[in-house]
Amino acid sequence: MNNSLSISQNFIIDPNLIAKILDSKCHISKDDIVLDIGAGKGALTFELAKRCKQVIAYELDEKLYQDLDGEIKKRNTDNIKLVNTDFLQETHFPDKYKVFSNIPFSKSAEIVRKLLIDVNLVDECYLFLEKNTAYRFMGINGESMLSLNIAINYEHSFIWQFQKQDFRPRPNADIVLVLFKRRQEVLIEAYEIPEFVGFIDKIFKERKHDLKGALLTIFTFKQLQRIKRDLKIDLKAVPSSLNIEKWILLYKLAKSLDVIKR
Repeated sequence: MNNSLSISQNFIIDPNLIAKILDSKCHISKDDIVLDIGAGKGALTFELAKRCKQVIAYELDEKLYQDLDGEIKKRNTDNIKLVNTDFLQETHFPDKYKVFSNIPFSKSAEIVRKLLIDVNLVDECYLFLEKNTAYRFMGINGESMLSLNIAINYEHSFIWQFQKQDFRPRPNADIVLVLFKRRQEVLIEAYEIPEFVGFIDKIFKERKHDLKGALLTIFTFKQLQRIKRDLKIDLKAVPSSLNIEKWILLYKLAKSLDVIKR
């Protein structure tokens, strides 16, 4: 049975392209430990190994793992730790690390959630993503619970737009490289995050046509007027139109008014 993370993975062809991106667009140094998730044939792994302290490369597919292990030994590359396991089951992580990975696109949401929300230890996370999926994680066409959870601790930016011919097999969708970088400033204290996320989730689940309808399940009409006036929030907009900063302002106001149900 093949339950590999490499299923449906599109491997990048040219290591020179990876070298160019690493040298011109990324901040990876000889002091860094870098995770390569879904290492495949090692195109990213070996380029990373030239530039960082250690690469921890995950590959679940047994044949790909054995082939890559043989290539690592052949090249005598001693700063690569190759792991034959499902990254989604991993429980041990370095205290400080970065990620640079061409992850399996079919597992994008699960891997992103693990890296940026569940474990939440990575400082810089460079991920190959399908463009529409990247938009969803970044909240570009409207925020979701996932994009807002990510935005609590991470900023994001596009690093590279690939050509479809850069990969084998050739992908159907456009592929981009996205950086998720830990915020310098703390938007909300860690102990408040579960309550904050629950607050947002309740409003999203109301599934009203606009913010006014959803917020009236928590706030009074008079309080809504204050929200409109003080927070400059358009109550005719939909919940997905609010960015993380507006949600935090709304949450803090709700706390000050003691309207969050515990």
